[in-house]
Amino acid sequence: MTLYRQLLLWMLVVLFSLTGAVFAIQFNTTKSYLIEQQSTELNNVVSSVGFALSPYLEAKDLISAESVINATFDSGYYSQVKLVLLDSKKEIIRQYPQLVQSVPNWFQSLVHIDAITQTRTLTSGWLQLADLTVTSSPASAYIQLWKATIQLLFGFITCLLLGAIVLSLVLNKVLKPLKQIQKKCSRNGPQPFHPFTTNTSYS
Repeated sequence: MTLYRQLLLWMLVVLFSLTGAVFAIQFNTTKSYLIEQQSTELNNVVSSVGFALSPYLEAKDLISAESVINATFDSGYYSQVKLVLLDSKKEIIRQYPQLVQSVPNWFQSLVHIDAITQTRTLTSGWLQLADLTVTSSPASAYIQLWKATIQLLFGFITCLLLGAIVLSLVLNKVLKPLKQIQKKCSRNGPQPFHPFTTNTSYS
């Protein structure tokens, strides 16, 4: 293997390692952000729904309470909602199917995102009315993470190709004088050695 190919190969290995490390860091950062965002949104919706449900629960208006639940959680971002009335132990349970058609199954198996569950006791003053339990759906996080992964892979491949082209051009320029010397030596060939030839002149 020529010196040019050896240098290019090692530089490509270093470039691949650095780019791969950046890819892994960015992927994990995006995943952590989506999980944190899922938790924040779940906390906000549980708080807002709790305030909306409290007046209806205090008035024993279960029909209006079910309407609030259906209107709030029928969006695909949640997998289960459970409301348990503390005085009568009646339950209102809503389960929503989780379909992630735009994300490959192997990606979902390889990258595991857990659903988040929050439970909050709804009150009116000092009176405890019900327990509200909401479980988020990781479907949205999978979709966003898959899109981000595609963009990262595209950037990763683009950087490798551009890096290989730039390294090839730089090495060609740096090693050009060495190649010229090598060609000159190979063109002239080795000089013959005459052991009995001398330039000494005798008078």
